[in-house]
Amino acid sequence: MGIVQVEVMEILERGEAILMAARRGDLDRLEALLDKGANMNYEDQYGLRALHVAAIKGYKHVVLMLIEFGATLGCHDHEGHEPLHLAVEGGSLDTVEVLLDNGANFDAKSRSGATPLYMAQALGFDAISQLLINRGASASGYGGVSCK
Repeated sequence: MGIVQVEVMEILERGEAILMAARRGDLDRLEALLDKGANMNYEDQYGLRALHVAAIKGYKHVVLMLIEFGATLGCHDHEGHEPLHLAVEGGSLDTVEVLLDNGANFDAKSRSGATPLYMAQALGFDAISQLLINRGASASGYGGVSCK
């Protein structure tokens, strides 16, 4: 293997390691990788980044660390879900709040048109629904149809 191929492999492996650390909630490993310049924007085959996987798992401290290192809150997976959508899906009120406190778009729409509020209401997460409404989320969150 040439030098360039080795460097590319190392970059890919660090990206995969970032995803794995985020999935496991391993703050120490994640910080070590980020300090070494690992790419937090690495995507898996579904377009999921470290921020997506930490959000759905409800790892608010991992989410905070990724944000501190400059993770993009408005990144989309292949279905158009932002990390906030996945935090809602995971049912973590604390993680939803962390994302909102740091500027996540509460009215973001997935490719199918679902907003975080629509997802929260569909999943029966009343506390998350109320938090989103309190932060200004629109009650008409799916294809213009009211979620009431």
